[in-house]
Amino acid sequence: MVILKKFVSLLVLCFLTFNCAVLNKLGGSLKNLMSNSFADQNPETVVRRNETRQFRVLKLANEMEVLLVSSPEYNKSSAALDVAVGSLEDPWEHPGLAHFLEHMLFLGTSKYPKVGEYNEYLAAHGGMSNAYTARESTNYYFEVNNDAFEGALDRFSHFFIDPLFLSEYVERELNAVHSEHQKNLNSDAWRKNRLLGILSKKGHSRQKFSTGNLETLKNVSNEVLVGFYKKYYSANQMKLSLLSPASLDQMEAWVKEKFSTVNNNKRDKLKYDPNTLDAEALPRLVYMKPVKDLRVLELIFPTPSSYPYWESKPEMVIPHLIGHEGQGSLLSYLKKQNLATSLSAGFEDASYVGNFHFKIGLTDKGLENKNEVLSAFFSYVSMLKQEGYPQHIYKELRALSNLDFIYKEHSEGGSVASRYASGMQYFPALEIEKQGGLFYKHGVEDFNRFLSKITPENMSVLLISQNVKTDQVEEYYNVEYASEKIKQDVLMNLNNVPQNEAMFLPKQNDYIPSYLTLVEDEKSDEPYTLIDSDLGKFWFKKDNIFKQPKGRVTLEVETPLINSSPKSKVLSILYQKVLSESLNEWRYQVLLAGMDFSLNMSEKGVVIDFDGYSQHLPKLMKDLASKLQELEISEDNLLTLKDDFKRDLRNMTYDKAYRKLLYEMGDLVSGNSIHYKQYYDPMNNIDLISTVSLEEIKDFSKDLYSKVFLKGLAYGNLSKDDVKEAIYSYAETLNSIPLKKSERPSEKVYQLTPGTAFAYSMNEKEGTKNNCWANYVQFGDRTYDLNAAIRIGHAMLSADFYNELRTQQQLGYIVHSGLRYYEKSLGLIFLIQSSAYDPVEIQRRYVEWVKKASSRLDGISNFEFNTYKSSVVQELREEDKTIAEMHGNLYFETVIMDGMFNYKEEIAKSVEKLSKDDIKDIFTKALNNQTSSSLTLFLSKEKSNDQRSEGFEYIEDRESFKKAMPVYK
Repeated sequence: MVILKKFVSLLVLCFLTFNCAVLNKLGGSLKNLMSNSFADQNPETVVRRNETRQFRVLKLANEMEVLLVSSPEYNKSSAALDVAVGSLEDPWEHPGLAHFLEHMLFLGTSKYPKVGEYNEYLAAHGGMSNAYTARESTNYYFEVNNDAFEGALDRFSHFFIDPLFLSEYVERELNAVHSEHQKNLNSDAWRKNRLLGILSKKGHSRQKFSTGNLETLKNVSNEVLVGFYKKYYSANQMKLSLLSPASLDQMEAWVKEKFSTVNNNKRDKLKYDPNTLDAEALPRLVYMKPVKDLRVLELIFPTPSSYPYWESKPEMVIPHLIGHEGQGSLLSYLKKQNLATSLSAGFEDASYVGNFHFKIGLTDKGLENKNEVLSAFFSYVSMLKQEGYPQHIYKELRALSNLDFIYKEHSEGGSVASRYASGMQYFPALEIEKQGGLFYKHGVEDFNRFLSKITPENMSVLLISQNVKTDQVEEYYNVEYASEKIKQDVLMNLNNVPQNEAMFLPKQNDYIPSYLTLVEDEKSDEPYTLIDSDLGKFWFKKDNIFKQPKGRVTLEVETPLINSSPKSKVLSILYQKVLSESLNEWRYQVLLAGMDFSLNMSEKGVVIDFDGYSQHLPKLMKDLASKLQELEISEDNLLTLKDDFKRDLRNMTYDKAYRKLLYEMGDLVSGNSIHYKQYYDPMNNIDLISTVSLEEIKDFSKDLYSKVFLKGLAYGNLSKDDVKEAIYSYAETLNSIPLKKSERPSEKVYQLTPGTAFAYSMNEKEGTKNNCWANYVQFGDRTYDLNAAIRIGHAMLSADFYNELRTQQQLGYIVHSGLRYYEKSLGLIFLIQSSAYDPVEIQRRYVEWVKKASSRLDGISNFEFNTYKSSVVQELREEDKTIAEMHGNLYFETVIMDGMFNYKEEIAKSVEKLSKDDIKDIFTKALNNQTSSSLTLFLSKEKSNDQRSEGFEYIEDRESFKKAMPVYK
């Protein structure tokens, strides 16, 4: 896949050290935290708590730089290689060549010539792989079971030693690249990125079309492809990272053996012109017509690259200040004026240039009064320029980054290795985590230098709306746009806008932890019920493993009201939206303090999740209980929320085809689901949203919590008494009474009739640019043995499904198979999205694959079968490495399975006893239309396509189908 933008500072920081929520939400005072001296700790000497990793950096004889990371805690081994060349080096006559080359490296090497062998090896050993092409680099990565790491490394290394570039696969992989481009045609993010590219200075590499398609790559010869590879894939411009429990010495030996023969042509590091815009280009106003119904004002300011300023990080400080959402913030002011609904701030970095991006989601009023929004923005910037960069803001950032570094939880896998390799292009290998995330100095001069770039004269304004007038069309995405210089009178007004007293820096934050100590040990091997009564059943387990001052709590408030009718569904969604808006400024304080909460509607009720530093977590829980019915919002803001709600539903027409298909599948299979068209379908004059009043929502919130059953789990550095008190506060504060057992909602999944192949067909009148096909196979009740069998069978077939239908037949870019589990039933899903083949043809190809799959199961040797089994068992017995992982697994065993402990171990035991014949019998029955329980969905991009596959019972009326289906008990 191609990366649209590389927000490297954000990427490295979120990944390595900084709490991502904190990163984007700046403000508050850390007076209490300062007493704990986090701000005073020197980043050079700060140490991660409970560190188990060992590091080693080496440079091979061919000048490839390597980072080795060894830790006994790694469940899997992973590796990544980042090549310092990307789409900016595409020849002008072959746009997308770097991306095409990325695809071709997966198609066989001299040592491993079989196409698909790499993916088959990884699949057989619990692994995965991926790659991406960015503007300045191409990154390849994988993860695999530890005992298969050397074999995977050997296969991986030959990508960069002796790829075959088989001519017979060039055309096939061109189709894959084209399909990848097709899937992005309706993506306004990709369209916007392309538009900004073509508006770069004429002849600058940023103008290039990075993905490529059949037209741009049709004349690429093998000579061109190999020439690009030999010219740019040089060991001295490669960064390799390995993460494994293997010793550093062992990994060093592997690397030297396998990667030392990668060719080094000693090429220089690539450099690019930092002047990406024409001298007279700015200030400008660009109009873009989106596919979806969007209203966005994006302000872009070019700057120098931020990498030389890693000690002070002005590219992080400024977006934090402008992007915060608390009292006195720019967003808070814009919301009160009903001009905006959202604001995000970020920095797009490159080795040669940087860009601030400030994206403001507009209301209708804001769209009509964009200059008023611009004035508010520059009023806030004026305040920042006058206030400067206060010492306390720097200390806040430094303290929080140090705090998060010290208590960073375990992370591993291919994506982690990928970001290490990428980070090595910009930071010393051993300093990626610190230099990428910690604050070393209070760089007032750097802050002012970057802030000085935020001026009306240095600005591109991008107005995205379906109502704008355009006069040009971009070539590859058909983006309609127009561009003009900003008028002088507008510039004059923006340069002289007065400061607004309603906007100011944040106030003190009471949620900042004043101490970080561990609760005294409470020994319990398994969670136990903290509450077990008519009011609810709540589980608790004190953490004695990770010893972090953090916790996670999930509280599920069961209520039958949410899905009782389409109107109730609308009220529940609007309640969630209004509550979120009412609590936004308060929640901002919580985020800053290293905590967070979310409130979502499920099929059974309201699910509230809490996580973060544990000192104030029980206080946060009680505070939220007291605010669940504080729905303070103006009528104008409510109208905006309802309009946004309706726009989001209309925009679903333009969603990716596979997402639309999965939504329809979920609705057809679930007895709890209420399809959105039951409450909003303008084509059929259905609109239950527009007439809802604030009083209705308030009344609904009272009814919602009137009768409840509380379920959940708390895990971490928490006191059972504090948690128990917090849970009871919900019933007390909300005046709730117990919900009778007979009234409690339960998951309803339809039991598909064995031997009847159901199908549902959709023809799109507009929206999608792709066809899509999906098959949901229902295997049966959720038993240990069946669970084990599905895991083994899927491991045996998934790589072949991908290789045959994606690599060999090129049916589409998105070819996926995966487990589809419900509380009481087990299943698999197969899905293909295609721009070239209609879903009926995809179904025919799938049937042919199923026939071959039976032979594939027959042909697997006992050794291979035992390898698959071993891989599944390894995955099931992997130890949880974070509080989040442990909480998730315990929640499943306690709340979902009602205290069924050692669930995964029981499945592992079943895996060990199953035979190859067992798997073949189960899958032969499940995948054969004559005996299977299945639902196949067809989505055609052609509105007149009435083709149907034979052998199906088509669903003509959704509601009649649902009423006729039995439900899993």
